[in-house]
Amino acid sequence: MTTPDTTIQPGDRVRSFDFESRDLAGENARYIEGEVTGFDRMEGCDRYAIRVTKVVWGRVVTQEPGMGYTYPPVNGTPTTLGRVCDSVEKI
Repeated sequence: MTTPDTTIQPGDRVRSFDFESRDLAGENARYIEGEVTGFDRMEGCDRYAIRVTKVVWGRVVTQEPGMGYTYPPVNGTPTTLGRVCDSVEKI
């Protein structure tokens, strides 16, 4: 079991990036913003439970109530490709 990243806790607002880009605007911007509500164990690893408040996919920004949840791996989780997950940051 991965030890959750203690710098991100329930109640924190976070941004979870998709793919390699960390762009905040433009064609390569791909991320989700929301509030961490806790941690879950899914697909063999610990994950943040994030209530989604905003989705950015390229130049399209969506902000609607009740957008659901996303569950990215906890920062520090090893990947099958030998990397370490680090896609979630506090905002």
